[in-house]
Parts: sequence; C-alpha cells; structure tokens
Amino acid sequence: MKNYLLTFWFSIVAFIPSYAQDVNTLTFQRDETNGTYYYEEVIQLANNTQDELYAKAKKWIVANFKTGDNNLSEDAKEYSLVNSAAVKIDKKKKMGWAVYDGAADFKFHFWAKEGRYKIRIDNIAFQILYASYPDGMKTKSETYSTLKENSKIDQYLKEQADEKLYSVLQAFKNGMTAAPTKEKKDW
Repeated sequence: MKNYLLTFWFSIVAFIPSYAQDVNTLTFQRDETNGTYYYEEVIQLANNTQDELYAKAKKWIVANFKTGDNNLSEDAKEYSLVNSAAVKIDKKKKMGWAVYDGAADFKFHFWAKEGRYKIRIDNIAFQILYASYPDGMKTKSETYSTLKENSKIDQYLKEQADEKLYSVLQAFKNGMTAAPTKEKKDW
C-alpha cells in the first residue's frame, strides 16, 4: 500500500513542474532608484548591421503598433526608437470581482548596435473597468509599480501584463529574424 501511495505522490509532484513551465511570461525587474518595473534584454543577431537592425525594427513597429497619432520617436543617429503601445486585458470573472474591459499601456524602447539590439519595456499603466463586492462597478488607473500584492484583481493585471507583453516581445523577435519580404507594387 505504501508503494502505491508513493507512486501516486511522485506522479503528482512530477506533473506540477511540467504544468508550471507551459506559461510564457516576462519577469519584470524593479528599478531600485525610482521603484518602477521594466524588462530589458540584449539579443544577438550576427551578420546584421546597425542600419539593417534599425530598419527592420522601425518597419515592424510601424506595422504592429498602430495608433491614431503614430507616436514613434526615432533617433537615426543613435539607432534608437521609442513607441507607446497598449495590449488588451482579457475579461475575467471570479468570486467577488470581475474585470469587464481594460488595457495596459507601455513604452517600447529599441537600440541597435552592430550584430545586436537591445529592447526595454517600461512605463506599464493599466486602465480597467471592473466590479468588486461590495464596491460595485468602478474604473481603475494604476501603474505596474502601484499594484497591491494582496489584491486579486491587481495580481490578475500583473499576470496579464506578463503574458501579453511576452507575446509582443516574441512577435518582435520573430519579425527581426524573419527574411525580408518583397514589396508588391501592384495592389
């Protein structure tokens, strides 16, 4: 009987780590000087010049971070780009609270050097429409830094930012390594 219980226990324990690794998220670091959170990474792309990396990044950002004012800030001499963008927060209902609508705004920074580029995601801010018991329907504007550890809604917002911004980052990396496409002259 003990052998069956041990086998059962080890199969449960073996399952937990494999399940936990299925979620793809970013891990934001806290800036000790001002308390804000950010994600930074340097990616090597050998055989790419600064000009090529800069052009690829600019093309991807313009194509994927569409806003009404096209708020791309660029410095061609420094090979840097900065853009504001947003990701949608998924609706979620739980016992005692619900998120009905929302977005997470963020800044996307890019710098190019010979054979590598650096990206940084920061200035994450949330705007949501939510309901909680007993408060009822409300709106909420928070930054990633001001979210509370003991709030279930705030934990959900952090999870959403971690997952959604990971997807944005992966799409950007894929765009940077994709083969260049030929422009079609006939529409």
